[in-house]
Amino acid sequence: MSPFLTLIQLISEQTMQNVLPILALQPARVISVQSTQKFTQAVTNIQSAVGLAHRDGIVKAVPNFEQIVVNSDSPRIEETRQVVAAIYQKHPEAILNYTGGTKNMSIGAWLAAQAAGARAIYCDTPREFLTEPTGEGTREMTFPITLPELAQKLTVEIVLAAQGLHEKCKWKEGGQSPENEAFGEIAMELAHQDHTTMQRLRNIIRMHGLNGKSGTPTKEDLDRVDQNPIPLGDLESKVRPFLEAAKQCDWLIEVEGSGWFFNVRNEGGGKKRRQILKSIIMHLEGDAFEIYVQICLKKSRRFTHYFHSVQPKSASETPDFGETDFLAFDPKELSLTLITCKSSPPSLEHLESVLARKEKFGGRFTKGLLCVMGADQPQKDKLKMQTRLLGLELAVGKEEIISVLQCPSDADIPPEKVASSH
Repeated sequence: MSPFLTLIQLISEQTMQNVLPILALQPARVISVQSTQKFTQAVTNIQSAVGLAHRDGIVKAVPNFEQIVVNSDSPRIEETRQVVAAIYQKHPEAILNYTGGTKNMSIGAWLAAQAAGARAIYCDTPREFLTEPTGEGTREMTFPITLPELAQKLTVEIVLAAQGLHEKCKWKEGGQSPENEAFGEIAMELAHQDHTTMQRLRNIIRMHGLNGKSGTPTKEDLDRVDQNPIPLGDLESKVRPFLEAAKQCDWLIEVEGSGWFFNVRNEGGGKKRRQILKSIIMHLEGDAFEIYVQICLKKSRRFTHYFHSVQPKSASETPDFGETDFLAFDPKELSLTLITCKSSPPSLEHLESVLARKEKFGGRFTKGLLCVMGADQPQKDKLKMQTRLLGLELAVGKEEIISVLQCPSDADIPPEKVASSH
């Protein structure tokens, strides 16, 4: 941080253009010029983002923030010029960031900087910081870090805070055990090699554990899985690697001469055992794909940071949402992407919900990506059309997911490039 540097910024709803110059220049003082009091929340969001950046070591200290309100819904050029000129009388060495505000505010602030012979910058997200001389004799402006370099240091949490959403979301730890990761890899490889077999296996698991229903298992379901093995038939030899991996995760047990059983332990009452059975079915039927997508996110060259199972605290969502969502940061685009995972092609209603959900998580500039474990060609063609019309990205199957998330092979990826999770 420069002990003498003052940064003047113009406030609008797009806050990242104000956050980034603060993180790059690390001023001691930030003076925010806003049209009315309604933009005070935007200033608070900027302060929250900078505070998190300080916590993460991106800036050495949090600057002092001052606010000046023009008190006009649409300030004229001259009004803004006078306000900013008064700031330069107190802080003649201040730097102007004229990215925010209305056009009239930007012009008025620029004229004040020109009259003061001060330096001015523009945050051209996501490409670069731009500087231009405001007049003859203006000193050349240099940044200690480029915008792309700075973007690599940001996290999902910082971007959420800049958009005022940090305290309105919740998430859980994103790590998986080595056994779970191995299970996810094997399940995805099976789906990639033989999608029909994987679909048959998922249907058998659901029918055996829940009698084809959804929701919490009944006493009859518990009795059935206790007394009978999973009816795999001729499928057993094809899916044995999947079963063995699930056994390592403690979800299945193999009884010699009798077959494969859900590992529903006997300790505890019926309620606890029903919860265990429900959890095992969820792992076997759908979580395998989510685990695989998370493995890809850890290797991703596109995303540098992600949260797992992000949920708006006040949102009322349908039951198929909530546990299959990732919120990832793309530094090249300087934006968040909501990634939702489905083992089979979802309905149009689900896709429409993704649009609303991504805005709740990360604001209107957040992108949406749908990852689907597998689909036949007619289903895939239909999904492509629907996602294109809704402005969503789509990745179906192993190869497309690897491509969209930009995942190199394990041998090609340096440790410092692995995306971090929270």
